[in-house]
Amino acid sequence: MSPEVSALKRQSRGVAFAGGAVILCFGLVWGASQPRWLLGSLSVWAYCLWLLFRHLEENRGQGDVGPRASIGLATAVTLVRGALLAVAAGFLFVPMATGWGEWVPAVTYSLASILDHVDGRVARALQRTTRLGETLDMELDAAGILIASALAIHYGKLPVWYLAIGLARYAFVAGLWWRRRRGLRTEPLDPSSTRRLLAGVQMGFLSVSLWPPVAAELTGLLAPGFGGITLAMFLRDWLQVSARLPRRA
Repeated sequence: MSPEVSALKRQSRGVAFAGGAVILCFGLVWGASQPRWLLGSLSVWAYCLWLLFRHLEENRGQGDVGPRASIGLATAVTLVRGALLAVAAGFLFVPMATGWGEWVPAVTYSLASILDHVDGRVARALQRTTRLGETLDMELDAAGILIASALAIHYGKLPVWYLAIGLARYAFVAGLWWRRRRGLRTEPLDPSSTRRLLAGVQMGFLSVSLWPPVAAELTGLLAPGFGGITLAMFLRDWLQVSARLPRRA
């Protein structure tokens, strides 16, 4: 094992401890009588850590020969997003909270969504873009949308079919795996700024939907529009990767 990877593993263990400690502390303050909340939250944090340790070797920028010895500030911000999502996810496993606990899912997911616009900018400003950071960013975006969709349904803010939005990327990845396993033709996706914009819009809509003062009648009315445009983008991308659409010149 190289010294760089050893250093990365030490830092990652520190991240694992710090994030777990924050979740446990929150559990003592709010969820001491809610072991299901703690189990759900720690499960999502464990998923974030699995992603981190699995892709440590990818902590390198373009042109780097080997991995960098430091996780870096931008990836640290991304991992803070993961901890926030873990706190929010715990509320899926308990009845709707009352009092200040009612606001926690909305606050934590909204902060995670805001930080999604921060980590990439920090990486570019410090010239510390890495494949590890990109992978964590993409996977936590998908996990966050799934968690927020499920929470909004759990709280009666969105219809059950909206879970399809949260599952869309996972279905897309599974479909690609199936095609490759069968030896069917696949094509790379064209670069698209629209794809990233729609993801941001979707996260914004889900954030608003979770805030307690926002009426379920309003979010339910807007759901077909926000959900439909996201599903249409996934359908367009699927037709392209499955070689059913011509590639752009």
